[in-house]
Amino acid sequence: MNPHLLPSPIRSRLAARRRFGGRAALGATPLALVLLAILGAGCSKPTPATPGLPGAPGPTPTADPNAVVWLLAKGPGTLDPGRLAMEEESASLDPAGQLVAAQVYDRLVSLRPGTAQLAPGLAETWQQNIEENTVTFKLREGLTFQDGSPLGAREVTWNFERWMNPEHPAHLEGFQVWDGFFGFVGQKDAAGRDAFIIKAVEAIGPLQVRFKLNAPFSPFLYHLALASFGIASPQAVQAQGDRYGTDGAHLPVGSGPYRVVSWDESGVYLVPNEGHWGAKAVNSGLRFNVEPDPEKRALTVAEGRTHGTDLPARTVLTGTLASPSLRVQPRPARSTAWLMLDDSRPPLNNAKVRLAISLAIDRPALVAGHFGAFGLPTGQLLPPGFFGHAEDLPAPARDLERAKGLLKEAEVDSFKLNIWVPQVPRPFLPDPVGAAEQVARDLVELGLEAQAQSVPLRQFLRDRETGRYTAWIIGWEAQSPDPDNFWYWHFGIADRVVSEGHYDNRALAQALAQAQRLDTDSRRQIYLDAARTVDADTARVFLANTQGLVVTSRRLRGFQPGPMGIDSLAEASLGEPEPDPTAGATPASPAIDVTPPAADLPDSAASGMTPSPP
Repeated sequence: MNPHLLPSPIRSRLAARRRFGGRAALGATPLALVLLAILGAGCSKPTPATPGLPGAPGPTPTADPNAVVWLLAKGPGTLDPGRLAMEEESASLDPAGQLVAAQVYDRLVSLRPGTAQLAPGLAETWQQNIEENTVTFKLREGLTFQDGSPLGAREVTWNFERWMNPEHPAHLEGFQVWDGFFGFVGQKDAAGRDAFIIKAVEAIGPLQVRFKLNAPFSPFLYHLALASFGIASPQAVQAQGDRYGTDGAHLPVGSGPYRVVSWDESGVYLVPNEGHWGAKAVNSGLRFNVEPDPEKRALTVAEGRTHGTDLPARTVLTGTLASPSLRVQPRPARSTAWLMLDDSRPPLNNAKVRLAISLAIDRPALVAGHFGAFGLPTGQLLPPGFFGHAEDLPAPARDLERAKGLLKEAEVDSFKLNIWVPQVPRPFLPDPVGAAEQVARDLVELGLEAQAQSVPLRQFLRDRETGRYTAWIIGWEAQSPDPDNFWYWHFGIADRVVSEGHYDNRALAQALAQAQRLDTDSRRQIYLDAARTVDADTARVFLANTQGLVVTSRRLRGFQPGPMGIDSLAEASLGEPEPDPTAGATPASPAIDVTPPAADLPDSAASGMTPSPP
């Protein structure tokens, strides 16, 4: 590998900067201008009209008692998957757009229901050739789009060319996710080096698609499972032009288990795609309605008028949520929050002091008070269910006496420690000020002069990048199910040492770069070793994984919420209400499902992938 050709670190950096930096500027500045200012405009095509505004609506559906009705906090911004964008209110990639797109489009690879683990999609099998830097996919036979047009290697190639190549006739501004993860063909970094991962994509047979990469990049497969990379009908995109998939007059056309028949102010209505290659939908349709008020969403599910919705992590499990008609369960975690300590500053440069701080924190109490009913105390970077999560690294139990003993061994008396947080909630930190105050109280009991400090988000991120803070609480929400999305950004980039607390472990950084070029099983071991290294150094004081609430009717069967929020509803059906397992309990006890995600498997086992030897 040419040491000057480092597209994967470059793309990892840009992806994280887009995802997190875009949130940093969410204030008075419009989101589009924020993204342009932070990332630069990647192409010269005209900006499409604002998506998500209803045009001439499709046929109004009649009431269907067998249709599953899901409530959204906000309607989709677009149903052109490549143009899904960061949302101001949720500080996440358009949650509604992702969920609806996941019903309409298939991707080359998918995720197993309820997990962050890889599974086949349009592609039955795939093969990585590390020596040649290629990934070849074998598509299923007999695929078609919902408009009846064929879906083969040429159509898949057309979609990827549209996203990656600014010279493609259907390329548009707004392919933010593609740009963030892979880059556009021809992009250069400041030193004039290639800053894009995919060199070429070609149809090498009716059902074979081959990608040529600029360098080995194992996260490529997991990134392709994202809703943003759903395959659209070229015929429909060309017919609709820039307005494709943006409103009720320009409905999306994919090959997924459902097709959209109506999209207006009241919501999006979908019916089963009878020609879908997979198992046929077991319900008669889906209706995505919009209700911004979370309390009203929960109430309509409890009353039986709708069948499911997502609620904020810190929603209290009393009142409506205690209804015996409801099932309340966590959405598996995709985020982690932690306390950063600048280990270049005495006495935090002493590992015993950092460990003492970690042991002084009462994580269960912190989580119960500030991360919601399903929050999880943690002692590592990766959430449960992500491959490379170390089962042998539990959250440290509070041990105040040992913590005081460590300070004594380090010959450290009390010292002042300001703990900085942004004033606005983040997906990984739903109550930033409250969490910082709780941590400060715990450290006061250790004998430190600890105090919580909060500032506006822009200032917080700016000060963090310039190294102003000695201690601060930060976190990460995965935008890809691949663990590289966590590890490389925080521990693999040398020029981020200041913003990462001056923890400079070059051997760890090299191992993480190497992991981007290996098969899944080898990568898993690197991430397990990385977790143990970071734990041994107390390089981070990990605190919690946030888990949102998923509320469903007891009539709804076959639904499994996953961490990435792109759940398939094709296996969800309505029946007689299931018995309430909390019958006889106090009225404030909701039905809670805390089943953990399925154990991870190598992607070769899940998909038939046969990696070539390195």
